[in-house]
Parts: sequence; C-alpha cells; structure tokens
Amino acid sequence: MRIAIFIIAAMLWPVCARAETVRPMTLQYEVYVGGVHLLDGAAHVDIGAKTYRAAAKAETVGVWGEWFPWELAAESEGDAGDDSVTPKHHKLVSAWKHKPQSILLDYHDDGRVTYNDASTDAPEPQERLADDMVRSTFDPLSGVLQLMAHYMAHQDCNARAAVFDGKHRFDLIAKDLGTVNLRASEASAYAGPAHKCELRFDMIAGQGMKQDAGIKKFWQPMRGRGNRPPFTVWLGQIRPDLPPLPVRAESESPFGMVMINLQSWKLDPAPVIPAAVKSVKAKPARIQSAKFKSKTH
Repeated sequence: MRIAIFIIAAMLWPVCARAETVRPMTLQYEVYVGGVHLLDGAAHVDIGAKTYRAAAKAETVGVWGEWFPWELAAESEGDAGDDSVTPKHHKLVSAWKHKPQSILLDYHDDGRVTYNDASTDAPEPQERLADDMVRSTFDPLSGVLQLMAHYMAHQDCNARAAVFDGKHRFDLIAKDLGTVNLRASEASAYAGPAHKCELRFDMIAGQGMKQDAGIKKFWQPMRGRGNRPPFTVWLGQIRPDLPPLPVRAESESPFGMVMINLQSWKLDPAPVIPAAVKSVKAKPARIQSAKFKSKTH
C-alpha cells in the first residue's frame, strides 16, 4: 500500500501556481488496482504568500475496506517561493487494521533532516541512513510540489527532486511527454487537451531496511531494470481560471495496473487545516458537470 503516498502526492499539482492566483482547494480521486476499486483519496492544498500546507489521505473502500482496513494520511508544511518550496515539517501516518504508525520529520535551516520524537515507526538509530545522504532533501509531498513548481514556471515537466520518506532515499524524476487529447471514459468524465508527464523513481538507498511485504512490492523493480515502474500523469485545465489539475494517472504494480481518476473538486472559501481531508467521501461538485467538461475533436 506504500504506493498510495505517491498517488496522493500526485494530487497536489495545483499548489504550485503563483500564490496570488490559487485559492485553497480540495480534490477527490478514485483508485483502481487490477481493475478493482480499491482506494478513495482526497487532497487539500493551501498556499499563502510565504508558506504552504498540503495534506492528503487514502483508504481502502467497500468490501476491501471491511476485510483489509487500511488508511494513510500525510501532511507537509513549509516556506513557499515563486518557483520553489522548502519543507519544515512532514507527518506520515499509516494504519493497518486500525493500528496506526507514524513518521514525523523536521527540517532545519542548515539542511539537516531529523526524526521527531513523536515518531512511532522511525528506524532504529543503527539502521538510519547517514545524515549527509538525507541532507537538504524533500519529503514525498513537498518533492512532488517542487517538481510542479518547475512545471508552472517553465511549462514543462523536466525536473528532478531529492526525496527522503523516512526510510528510503530516492530521486523523483519528471519527464515531459507533450500534449495529448483525452477521451471521456466511464471512470473519468474529463475529455480534452492534457499535458502528459512521466514520474520516475531513482532509488539511492534504503532498499535493505526492515519493512513489510507491501512496501517491498511497491519498490519491486521492473524486469531488467533497477527501479520500479514510473507513473504517467495527465494534467487538464477543467476551468480557465484554475491551474492545470491531475485528471488521470497510471502506473504498473505487482498487484496489477494502477489507475487514478479525478472524481470531484472544490474551491474552499477559506484556508482549511489538513484535518479537512479526513472526510474522503464528501460530495463536492463533480467534474462531469457540463459547465466544466471539455470536448475532444
């Protein structure tokens, strides 16, 4: 299920438009794995003139939620510039069968990244990666935001971010794949022009760290290659006054094809704290509303 941290991170593209043009926003997604509706996800982003806050949550749904109850929530906050973000605090909480575990990371002005004492799932001191290896890195959410800040500034996806999730040190590498037309499907009503980007993972350290089978499967490399399969993300502009949003994403996994589709979104009237994403089944405006639907030609 560790794959969900990158699924929900990919929801956070819109935060990276210039601060004065972005209102707080909540996005909701459905995630299919091997053709099965396995997860629901929600993300909230709020960026001010000097700071940002992002939060996201995913959880198993339906019969899978009853048989295999699992949820994950992530929060990041830090300083925001015109074309960059600098994390200050990150929190990741995962719960399998209602037993939560957490990793909290603090980011210091000198580039050090340390575990907060409140962490319950931090590696033992002798297992932790060297300080120099994780210095000046991003947490997963902020790493994606940094890539998207580049996209908004340069209108292309070609960028790289050094990421540390508390156990793994890897680089996120984005590659621009140009513009395509998406047709409407049963899973997603959006149709129209979309910017296509590839998001790859370059593992550097942490593969041998003690971890559960699900995490090991997430990092399982492609046949004949050293890293796991990339994500392909499509960005569509559902309304002229909004930045591009991730309307669709796909990746391979040991459990089958992962497909993520934007189901609904809403502009929040005022800043909302990350706890607002707890209600992943709320029903804001659907994107299939004719007012926002584009047409392919």
